[in-house]
Amino acid sequence: MSRHVVSIQTFRGTRRTGRTRRTLIDRTYVAETTNWTTFAERLVATCARLGVYDAERIFFVSDGAAAIRWIRERSFPTAIELLDWYHLTEQLKRGIGLAYPDVVTAALGAAGPGDVDGLLAILADHSRRLAGEDLEQADRAARAVGYVTANRRAIANYRIVPLASSGPMEKGVDLTICRRFKLRGMSWYRRGVSHLLRLRILRLNGTWARYWGERFAAALRPWPSAA
Repeated sequence: MSRHVVSIQTFRGTRRTGRTRRTLIDRTYVAETTNWTTFAERLVATCARLGVYDAERIFFVSDGAAAIRWIRERSFPTAIELLDWYHLTEQLKRGIGLAYPDVVTAALGAAGPGDVDGLLAILADHSRRLAGEDLEQADRAARAVGYVTANRRAIANYRIVPLASSGPMEKGVDLTICRRFKLRGMSWYRRGVSHLLRLRILRLNGTWARYWGERFAAALRPWPSAA
């Protein structure tokens, strides 16, 4: 599998900090430059250490990408899967076309309460009409149908969590990766990114002092004498 810089975060809940602002509780970042299999294994290990698997309910919010669904299916089979509302909205607008605002409105109206069958019916009917008018847009509509079908379960779960958002996860990617590694003029070798990313995760997770304290203590520990 290909290698990527991937970042996911876990949190237990939210706490209100202002009229319109909330902060995440018990947030922990996980990020690696690795393949998806290895990353999934490290994510599972972190979640197990944090007690995630002991939670009464686990919500797994994503953008619907195939690799993220693979991690959910493999490592969190009982989690309540949710598709980020923003990504679904963008996929529907792109698939339907901004020239058809009434169809976009109808599709979003079906998606909001988790009516996947109704949403697919709207997309299929629109795709048939486009086939005789605009083949390029009809192809985009077909891809939207595939996206909705692949994420059917995650959309249906809007009945449990309406308008689920991956905003906290996107913010985590910004903090762990974008603000340090994607500034103007930067370019990186994979080895350099890997080393610096581990240090950044230590700072963000508040484990910097503990990690280095343990490293220094181990370095100062006397070697056992020969028998």
